[in-house]
Amino acid sequence: MSTLRRRPTKPADEAAAVEAPPATAADKASPRQVSTAPERAAALERASAVDADSRARAAGLVVTAPNQRTAPFAGPIPHQGAGFQRITERIFDLPNSNDEYSLLEAALSLGTQDFDSVAQALDRAEDHARRAHRLYVAARLDYERFLADAEVIEAAIRTEAASELQAEKDSGSRTKQITDADVRAKSAALFPDEWRDLAEKKVQAKLAVEHLERFADLWVSRCRSLGGLLASKR
Repeated sequence: MSTLRRRPTKPADEAAAVEAPPATAADKASPRQVSTAPERAAALERASAVDADSRARAAGLVVTAPNQRTAPFAGPIPHQGAGFQRITERIFDLPNSNDEYSLLEAALSLGTQDFDSVAQALDRAEDHARRAHRLYVAARLDYERFLADAEVIEAAIRTEAASELQAEKDSGSRTKQITDADVRAKSAALFPDEWRDLAEKKVQAKLAVEHLERFADLWVSRCRSLGGLLASKR
């Protein structure tokens, strides 16, 4: 095995280069230093047992991807306090949001003005208002998660579109500078079904969240109207 060469020494403002480790027995018995084929094969086998990546990094030749990346933050991602974290988990622990919406939607219509029925509805109204707002915030969280996932797909589509535009420019078939509008147009041209489907789903999700916000407001209003209705019957 040939001797590893060191990279040129880094400037003074960078970290000093790490000295190469001393030669190991495997280094000394490299194939260039033995004469017979069996000896060369044995030397290669011994050399392969050495951690080549570690030796190369120590010699200043290889920097692995994790070492090249610089985290944009220091330390772990922050968390809520334990007590508030448990409250958050309870709020967003909504196994069947569709059933919850159906129940609250049906309860908005009383269907009778009987005193006892109004009194019972008023007794449940504030809890229903709480649940309606809980449904809204859960929908808002799901919407933000959806947008984050959609952004990954959009980024892949836009990258492909930008690559196509750059290829056109390199070939000379395109002369003007590539703009964001060009990338959007090319994205829609290359992936028409995916582009339209994703755009439609984003609008639907946004409007659904807006509707659920209004739904929660209606339950607050329902609390007041039931209170007034019950007072008029006394």
